[in-house]
Order: sequence, then C-alpha cells, then structure tokens
Amino acid sequence: MPLLSRIDYILDQSCCLIVASAVMIIDVYRVFNYTKSICVPVFIANACITAGLSKVLKRCINHSRPPGARKSSPGMPSNHATVLSFLSVCAVFALQICVESTPVPGLTRNNAWRLFPVPAVPDIPASWVKPLQALLIVYSLYLTRLRVVQGHHTVAQVVVGYLFGTGCAVLCLTANYARYGGKQPGGRVDELSFLMKTVVVAASSLVVLIAARSVFRSAMRGREFASSLKGL
Repeated sequence: MPLLSRIDYILDQSCCLIVASAVMIIDVYRVFNYTKSICVPVFIANACITAGLSKVLKRCINHSRPPGARKSSPGMPSNHATVLSFLSVCAVFALQICVESTPVPGLTRNNAWRLFPVPAVPDIPASWVKPLQALLIVYSLYLTRLRVVQGHHTVAQVVVGYLFGTGCAVLCLTANYARYGGKQPGGRVDELSFLMKTVVVAASSLVVLIAARSVFRSAMRGREFASSLKGL
C-alpha cells in the first residue's frame, strides 16, 4: 500500500478518536481556565444532537451506501461529515470570538486550589487565528473526502451531511449570539443562573454519554460486518 494511501486509511479509521480527543482537550481547557462558561459543553451536546438528527434522516431517506461499504446501514447523510462540519464551524467562530474579545470580559481564569498551580494559559495570538481557522476547515474537508475515498459514502452523501452540519451549527450560533448585547463571549448560555447552568451541563453530559454509546455500538457493528465479509 502506498504511503499516502496508508496515511489516508489511518486518518479515516482514527477520525472519531481524533475529533473526540480534540473536543475533550478543549473542554478540559475550558474547565481549568474559564470556570464560569458553559458554551463548550452546550455546543458539544448540540453537535451530538445534530448527529442524532442525521441518523434519523438516514432512516427516513434510506439511501444505500456505495457497493462494498463496510456498513450495511443507510448512508444519506454522512454522520461523519455532519459532525465534522458542525464542530469546525463552531471552532472557527470560537477562534474569532477569542480574538475579538481579548481581554475576555466577564470571565475569570481560576488558578486556585490546584495540585500544581501554574499560570493560566494565554489567549491564542491574533496572528495564529486565520491560519488555525483555515487549517480546521481544510482538515474537516479532507476527512470528509476520505469517507468517499475509503468507500464509506457517495459524494452526494457527504455533501448533504456537510451542508446539514454546517446549517445546524449556524442555527445554534445564531440562537446563542444573534442580537446578543451582553458581555459574555459565551453568549446567552453564559448569562444563565448557576442553577440553570448546572442543569444544562448535566443534560449536555447525558447527551454526550448517549452519543458516545451510540458511536461505540456503531463501530462494533461495522467491525462485525467487515469480519463477515472477510469470511465469505
């Protein structure tokens, strides 16, 4: 197998792990540095809900995957493309907010009661923002392309998935930030009371756990299907 094809295969197989790890790192950074903001877990939960809606659409449309695909389930729209586009749009927007909101009003970085107290992580330099935004978009498009190259989906399925995820992300961002006149970079969700924030974070955590369970079960079914094909 050529080196580039091998890299493509590894990136495709580890797509969920890479994205989940990146999301976890961002959320941990949020927990330690922006203790009053809940926008990250809220948007992660929204991404999971969007993925769930994508699965419902799959069942309704019932569009077959390309011949030879490892999964036998419907493929329109692509769940990977949906989640990748949703998260990339939110990340690009968040990077822009970080620059436009420096210094961050209304948020307090908390360095108290840590086992190993360290200085708070500085904001991302403004000169890094545009390259990072471009990298995120290119990376999400590249991983989406791999869903076609590796035979999981047709071009139409990933295009619809990417557009669906982008549209849902825009709707969520609009609902949280449109005509918002407050001082919180996290938008309306960060204006909630402590009790409401606790409820929202708990609900978001539950949604993420349900989504993680669904992803795990889907991955196991995909492996079983691939094993059955090898046995033929």
